[in-house]
Amino acid sequence: PAMNKNLMMLLSTPAASGGGNPDVNGSASANANSVALPPHVAGDLIFIFAYRNGNNSPPLTASGYTALAVLVEGFAGGNSNSVWAGWKIATSSSEVSGTWTNATYVVALIIAGAAANPIGGAISVTGNSTTVNYQAVTLSATDGTSLLLGFAGHRSSNTALETPPSGMGFV
Repeated sequence: PAMNKNLMMLLSTPAASGGGNPDVNGSASANANSVALPPHVAGDLIFIFAYRNGNNSPPLTASGYTALAVLVEGFAGGNSNSVWAGWKIATSSSEVSGTWTNATYVVALIIAGAAANPIGGAISVTGNSTTVNYQAVTLSATDGTSLLLGFAGHRSSNTALETPPSGMGFV
């Protein structure tokens, strides 16, 4: 029988020039293809992780967002699930998540203090068991100013998704 497929990605977000370290200021999620964004201001990084259960074709990037480059090559899953991600820099305090067509679950993070080109390194990995293995990601800024974000999606409930890697926590 086919095993459950897990999909994972890690990325680093370097700090803005002359600023402090980037920091997650808010998060929200919804069992839907869009989500109400937490409070944010112009200049904040809005990062969206979109999961699709029941289909190997990933969700579509919402209008106004930049697809995460590591995923552009295709991050279709297996055993009927897939993920996609994108980001934008807020131009006001009234941004919206947009519609991530075909997504069944969406997570939004608001990150203050990120660089104007906020994606400093990324990796995406698929697996085919109930164990989620987070891989190493090469940081573009190795001076301690990067924020490391990890996301995972899994089709099954008998997984270790609720146990983040050592040194990481949930937002």
